[in-house]
Amino acid sequence: MLVTPYQQIAIRSINGTQLMQFLPEDIQTLQWSRELRDTSKCVAQLKHILDMEGNAPPIVPWLHWIDVYSTDPTPVLYWTGPLQSINMDRYGTSISAADVSTFNARTRVPLTKSWNAVDPSVPALAMWEAMLEFQGITTVKPIQRLDPWGDRFDCTFTADSKMLDKAINDLEQMGLRWTVISGVPIIGPMPYDPIGSLSQDDFLQRGVMLTRDGSKIYNDILLKGPDALASGRVELYGLNLQTIVTINNMFGLTNVNNAVQQYARNVGQMKSTIQVPQGTVLDPRVNLNINQMVPSARFAVTAFGIRLRMELESISVQCQSGVTQVQVQLNEVPTWTEIGEMLESGGQSSVQSGTRNTLAAGDGMI
Repeated sequence: MLVTPYQQIAIRSINGTQLMQFLPEDIQTLQWSRELRDTSKCVAQLKHILDMEGNAPPIVPWLHWIDVYSTDPTPVLYWTGPLQSINMDRYGTSISAADVSTFNARTRVPLTKSWNAVDPSVPALAMWEAMLEFQGITTVKPIQRLDPWGDRFDCTFTADSKMLDKAINDLEQMGLRWTVISGVPIIGPMPYDPIGSLSQDDFLQRGVMLTRDGSKIYNDILLKGPDALASGRVELYGLNLQTIVTINNMFGLTNVNNAVQQYARNVGQMKSTIQVPQGTVLDPRVNLNINQMVPSARFAVTAFGIRLRMELESISVQCQSGVTQVQVQLNEVPTWTEIGEMLESGGQSSVQSGTRNTLAAGDGMI
């Protein structure tokens, strides 16, 4: 079971002193999420918390935090973050909260420093740690994970030059992946090997979809640039679907002819792929646990006779009256090519960058 069907909520100070607790029977609705490269949220509708005279308890946004726990004998912390708003009347209470990354949008860049040829997670970790210290959040310790396939960059950040969330966004453009799990920032990607398997029977309702999309297929490629001209072609049912690819700087290509043929093999095949749209519901009996559901984690997904490596983009847990749904969004890990990578980066990228899916081009198997 991914999560317990009933959950409980605590409101506490930033240092952990509990102010209020809400048991499952006190919770009307509850929703919390985990997001890749974004701040996750928690919203809940609770019983009323006004006293007999109609006075409100001294609960203050940003100062107080929300914790969501399982109802196991030893409760598991599912989600935590600072309160953002609270609405109270005689009939109920609604609260909303965001995870600790929301402080990035309330903090200017906290340091001045330059880095040479580093993984984007290195400056991200330094700025996260400085932000947490500045905000007095001493109980949160980020975890760094280097990206073995990522580019290394030179970068400089200047204190107070911009808001920290904008600086983190700059690092995302360099390939940074991050998420917050149970209050802990994970800076860098999860391992590229699949950590679990899913089949089409593990999804409820309409579930996954089989897609054959020909809108981006070309089997006759002409590569143009200031340094060379090359072409590549693959057979495709006798079709002649041509395009011209222009790259400003071709020095990054190890071999122009091989690179254009590799690109033609990748974009010149009619592929069947699996789509797991946002909001797809997992079967509660799925053979996974919540600790595996970390955005950027990879899963082997099998459906319609195809097996693909897919990356978890987000997870959303919704609870109401003992009924819990776990919604996920999974995206296919793209096949890496030198030219495709250079096109994404404007023709300036190193050939060592990018996500290398070890699938043979178009075979659809891990």
